[in-house]
Amino acid sequence: MSFGDNIKHLREEQGLTRQGLAAISGISSAAIGYYESGKREPQASTLVSIARALHVTTDSLLGYSVPVVGEYEKYKALLESYGCDVDEDTPEKGNITVQFNEMDSDGRLCLFRGTAIFCSRSSFCRRIRDVEQHERQLSEKQLNERIRWGILGYLGAVADFGPAE
Repeated sequence: MSFGDNIKHLREEQGLTRQGLAAISGISSAAIGYYESGKREPQASTLVSIARALHVTTDSLLGYSVPVVGEYEKYKALLESYGCDVDEDTPEKGNITVQFNEMDSDGRLCLFRGTAIFCSRSSFCRRIRDVEQHERQLSEKQLNERIRWGILGYLGAVADFGPAE
């Protein structure tokens, strides 16, 4: 994927318009349009601003990625321990579907049900990693509970909700 394609893909993946990304990054929406279309290349400081706004590294924005061995498996196991179903089409195809149910404290009543779809292992891992990094200052018990709620909350924000049965 080209640099412009990466910006557009990451922007759309996060549900942002060009204007939304412009507001967050401090870069004009016209400039973002030029970058996405390949008509211009950003300066280093602009690249950093866009990467920060999209919560990715500049390497990722430029299309360079080195997968962390075992990271996907670690996060998949973490979500499964919270009762989520994590399915991957194929590693080559990359679509990862996370289905989750949030139960009441007695485990008897399904409060909500949803599905989140990630386009790649790296986007899946990046989202989970973001939640973990945000919660690092908490105690171990608080950390595990906050990560659980943070992940489920994020999944709920991007999910296609279905009725709780």
